[in-house]
Amino acid sequence: MENNENISQKPKRKKREILIILLVIVIAVLVVGAKFHYNNKFAKEGAMLAELQTVRTAVRLYLTVNKRLPASLKDLVIENYNIEGNSGQYLTGVMVNKDNIPEDSFGNEFIYNKGTGRVNSGTTGYENW
Repeated sequence: MENNENISQKPKRKKREILIILLVIVIAVLVVGAKFHYNNKFAKEGAMLAELQTVRTAVRLYLTVNKRLPASLKDLVIENYNIEGNSGQYLTGVMVNKDNIPEDSFGNEFIYNKGTGRVNSGTTGYENW
């Protein structure tokens, strides 16, 4: 009789072991996924800070060359400067959408105040960076 009880308990024990192993695997996947999400967000934030600095510098360059602020950020992409024989685009190295509007690393258009020349991110939560 003892032998029969051991045999009937083995499948239950094996099922528990499999469930424990599956639980450990699920937890490991969740931890790795959360770490990847955090690292990806951190990288995008760093890129966005650099992009903001680049766009703001391009606005200042435009103002210096033209003695006025650009009408829109699109002007920084489509217009070129010419200073003592040196020419080029006001804004390079930043993603732009199909309408030539610069976008941040989260894929949202930058917000531009043409009255003050202030540039901010258009991504929710980062508007005041």
